[in-house]
Amino acid sequence: MRLSRMLGAATLLTSFVLGANAYAGETIGNTSLLELLKEKGVITADEARSVGKKDQAHLFTVGGRVQVQYKSAEQSNSAVEDTNQFFIRRARLTMDARLSPWASARFQPEWGGGKFEAKDVYVKLTPPSLSGFAVVFGNQYVGFSREAVSSSNNLHFVERTVTSQFAPFRNMGLTVHQRLMDDMLKLEAGIFNGSVRKGAFKTATQFAKNQMYHIDAGGFGGSVGQPDDFMYTARVDFSPSGKFKWTQGDLPGSGHGFEVGLAAYTQRFGDRFAANANLVSGGSANGLSETQGYNLDGAFRGAGLSVEFEAILRELKFSGPAAPSGNDTANQLALALQAGYMVVPGKIELAARYENIDFDAGNIYTGPNGEDLLNATTIGVNYYANGHHTKVQANYVINDLNMPGATAEPDSNQFLIQVSHYF
Repeated sequence: MRLSRMLGAATLLTSFVLGANAYAGETIGNTSLLELLKEKGVITADEARSVGKKDQAHLFTVGGRVQVQYKSAEQSNSAVEDTNQFFIRRARLTMDARLSPWASARFQPEWGGGKFEAKDVYVKLTPPSLSGFAVVFGNQYVGFSREAVSSSNNLHFVERTVTSQFAPFRNMGLTVHQRLMDDMLKLEAGIFNGSVRKGAFKTATQFAKNQMYHIDAGGFGGSVGQPDDFMYTARVDFSPSGKFKWTQGDLPGSGHGFEVGLAAYTQRFGDRFAANANLVSGGSANGLSETQGYNLDGAFRGAGLSVEFEAILRELKFSGPAAPSGNDTANQLALALQAGYMVVPGKIELAARYENIDFDAGNIYTGPNGEDLLNATTIGVNYYANGHHTKVQANYVINDLNMPGATAEPDSNQFLIQVSHYF
């Protein structure tokens, strides 16, 4: 990679965010008009609550995010051009509507990578008679991986962990939430369609990313069958300090404390589902028949430090003999540990991340590049012009792939810069 190109890209993007920061300083604060009137004694607390309830019944808000990225990556394959370009990583609008005091809706379209997709499209019900209870119906995040569910607005690094790609991410279905003990304990259970093949229903092209196997795109793309059964999920989180925000970085207002979570999912598929090019032997004759995933994760924030960890075990069961031994199950384990420290409180953060992924302990399945193992180390520096609302991130990613036999390891190190703004 050419150092001059990296420095030039960094200078251009930094200039952009400094301008955005100057603009972002023109704010009127976070206090609502009702709160201000109540503080000044113009209206009572009861009057503020009454007006607030009426306002909530017909409230419509619009937000959004733009993330512009520069990526430089050298390719070991001479037939593939090196990557050295700017592009729009995400451009989204978020539209929230309060339908009644106990019902709301969200629609979040995205324009990125030259195409349109729908992300969040759901209705949320919070019956006032059931404290801490909520039901969400529609296209939404699946409550499995903390990293996957955490908004791309609020991350230490330019991209999520590779580990989190074992998670289902978003899907169409229904989730039930229950918060207990002043938010110390959170319970969640869901039922979803699972992986969706384009053409399976009329709007499939707008939900193209509703696949359970992000990391295995080479092996599971172009499914030839649909799931025989729904995907079932469950998650529990415990936070001794009470409410704990799913955000990264010890920024003002982010809250301190720690939280741990456990999650699982399971789904059965038809025998014809997904020809698997990533199988070491057997090839497309073997279809995925069943999968389970188990997750342990946690996070800590305080004293300028923000730490997150995640461990995901995934089992993939195939319908035919996938290896000479007759083993038909791939056991995959992914581990990630990441941390950030504010060297200048609220402004400059240094971050580091390590990941280890075993694509199949039984050696019948490989990763998207044919690798058995992946070790990834990421180092980064973040400048927060206005918290997570406006920031610049620079990452260098070192990927070490363990290839089978005498296969040469591909060169896959990356240099990334991203400018983000959301409102």
